[in-house]
Amino acid sequence: MARPKSVCKNANKGEKVEKLVDELKMSVDDVHEEVKEEESNNNKPTGKEKEEASLNVLDTYREKCCIILPEIHELESFLENSLREDMKIPLSQDQFDMLISMQLNDPCTPEDIAVLFRISDTENAFQLFTKMFTSALWSFIPPANSTEDTFHSLWDRNIRDILQYILPEGTSIRNTCHGTSTNTKQPDFGFILNGVCPFRGEEKSQESGVDPRCELQEKLVWSYGNVPYILGYYANGPIVVFTAICRPSSTSNLPELVDIVTSDLRMLHGRIYHLRRMINVSFLLSSITDIIGWHGAPEFQVVERRDTNMEVLRTIEVCGTNIRKAFMGSNRAACLAKLQNVYNTLAEKRVPNVDYLVYKRESIENQQSVAYLAPKGMSTYPKTEEELIQAVSCILEALVVMHSTPNPLFHRDIRWPNVIRASDNLLKWFLIDWDEAASPPTRAATHLERSCHAPEVLNDCHGGEVDVWGVGHLIKESSHWILGLSDNIVQLGEWMQTRGSERPDASAALKAIRALQWNMNK
Repeated sequence: MARPKSVCKNANKGEKVEKLVDELKMSVDDVHEEVKEEESNNNKPTGKEKEEASLNVLDTYREKCCIILPEIHELESFLENSLREDMKIPLSQDQFDMLISMQLNDPCTPEDIAVLFRISDTENAFQLFTKMFTSALWSFIPPANSTEDTFHSLWDRNIRDILQYILPEGTSIRNTCHGTSTNTKQPDFGFILNGVCPFRGEEKSQESGVDPRCELQEKLVWSYGNVPYILGYYANGPIVVFTAICRPSSTSNLPELVDIVTSDLRMLHGRIYHLRRMINVSFLLSSITDIIGWHGAPEFQVVERRDTNMEVLRTIEVCGTNIRKAFMGSNRAACLAKLQNVYNTLAEKRVPNVDYLVYKRESIENQQSVAYLAPKGMSTYPKTEEELIQAVSCILEALVVMHSTPNPLFHRDIRWPNVIRASDNLLKWFLIDWDEAASPPTRAATHLERSCHAPEVLNDCHGGEVDVWGVGHLIKESSHWILGLSDNIVQLGEWMQTRGSERPDASAALKAIRALQWNMNK
């Protein structure tokens, strides 16, 4: 009985791949040629070896990974840029010819092959070809009615693997919680570089009925400062659309998407052009993360903190639109209840410039008590004296209301990691992380680090003075990276860190910072 055509086609394709890989492997081994004429004057080798050029080719990619970002309207031509000859994979003439396909349903011309490969008599790149390109070029293409999970291998081979080989310091993530109520808004795929996700994707099967382009917008709160764009894609099965994800306009909270170019992974020549686009994308990601700068909490990666007093493990994860904080251990429920009480107090007192509790839940299966917090904001430091004054003013505004009676509340852990900048209003800064917050009568927090906390916090019955000291410490720390701070702001910081009754309360400090702000704006 004759085999079905699809089976025959896959079998022929597999045989062709095996033959090509065998040819490449042979070129890595020492290929000795018999020398018919003896050389008597010197010791010449009796054969010739091809240089393994995989690392050299990868180095050409990595050397280009720090460049000036093109304008948005230039991105299409950038992604379609031809690779330099030294960036292409060297193959022998026979190996190059094996890639050519004259099949009517999947043609691939020599011109198509030359997009990624070059003919060489002296080099081969067996390792790079087999590990980075073979599985991508000959990926299994699922039928149109396949599930999303069935397409994962196709997307991973043609997207994730390319980035991982060129940027090994990065980390790929994939959302495995489809259909659950985690509320993390994690993208279907993300590539993390230096704690930032400069490239992400949303993926759906062709018959899912869900628009991945909309998901790409809805799962992201902009927290990338002044970088003009980050990059991403949305996929419907084998159709992948590259897009620039831009800062929201003043009339919308959703990021703007500018589609760049579309890849069709169904055909071999389409995958070749797509792989070149992925290589060109990789050149931009380091530059994007460099412009974004320091991110205190890495995106989509769990950060663990252990409370030595209560033997509770806390994990914090920066998600797409909010922050997920989870408590584990015997006292996890008490920790979550305390946190909810703090946020209730903040809401009742209408404290400005603080984050809020979106909702909480108990995760029985993971033995976690979980809180989801917003806004996401930007973990960044003020870069100028003007930004520093604005940040300090926002924090003091919060303290004035927090410290007021009835029901005063003290943060007790004011440090730059616990201050974020609003993503939708760069003049606004928020106070976050309320795990150390307390109301009277307070008890000594001896577990807090002495160098960055007020001395009074180590004693019982401390009050708002510890928070004012913390704001002064924000100013003191800023002098390490903001050069040339004025004497007025430096002296204001020192005043907020004086001992005893000489230290101002939050109201007096706010009045002083506003006067300083008014003088700057005159």
